[in-house]
Amino acid sequence: MIGKAEQYETDQYCQRTSKRFSDHPRMYAYACAQYGVSKTAIAIAWILRHPAKIQAIAGTMNRSHLREICEATKVDLTHNEWYRLYLASGKYLP
Repeated sequence: MIGKAEQYETDQYCQRTSKRFSDHPRMYAYACAQYGVSKTAIAIAWILRHPAKIQAIAGTMNRSHLREICEATKVDLTHNEWYRLYLASGKYLP
């Protein structure tokens, strides 16, 4: 059973996280408008810009989805843009 102190900490964490997540759609919309591409392209560009050099694998044969994925090559996210999208998703890096 969870005590009142633990419940309070959990509630506070959820409120902070929910505020961060509320920025996520706005940040994606801003990036989409700035680069003139779809959300899919921004998501793939974010993955490709990841410091661990992650590669995206397109698991689709749908031509429209593939076009959206290929739009990511038009996007060159700056380090700051990448980090802001990361933070908007509710994550934190020191």
